[in-house]
Amino acid sequence: MQARQSGKYRLGVKVVCRCYAAMHIRGTLSKAFTVEDSHGEFAKKHSPLLLSDYVWRLVGVAMGGEAHKQLTGTRIVTVRDFVDLLSLDQSRLRNIVGGGMSDAVWKHTLEHATFRVSNAKEYVYYFGEGQSTGIRFNWNYELKGLIRDGRFVAMESLSGGEKVRLEALPQYAAFMIIEHT
Repeated sequence: MQARQSGKYRLGVKVVCRCYAAMHIRGTLSKAFTVEDSHGEFAKKHSPLLLSDYVWRLVGVAMGGEAHKQLTGTRIVTVRDFVDLLSLDQSRLRNIVGGGMSDAVWKHTLEHATFRVSNAKEYVYYFGEGQSTGIRFNWNYELKGLIRDGRFVAMESLSGGEKVRLEALPQYAAFMIIEHT
């Protein structure tokens, strides 16, 4: 029997019995039943992603495909590895994937990678002595706010001057966090 897709099917059987001089032919059909094809379930893309998911779970990266080979060849095996390099050097990541991926697919891959991660962590980088002043980042190293006198203050609540000073810090602070985890 040839492999089929999901759907409703019936089985038919024909029995031929040659008993002495007479031939008896009987046929029957089963009741209709549903077949659900699970082929390819393992390789499906899903959202939200986990940081521990293999990089081929990203939209635009086929398991065993050219982009997957290029990424794993440079030790980018998980979504976490992909997102880390994306936040540090997007142009290097684009060069690794290469010209085999169109700009539209690349954009869709980036959106999928940064949309939402279900086991997301947040990072805090403290300045000076104690843990009363610092800055907080999300899982993708985007600046979320300031920790002042041990209390979190979201970016939306900061004054214009505080925002300007903080926006000069994220690249250095994110680099420090990545190196110490």
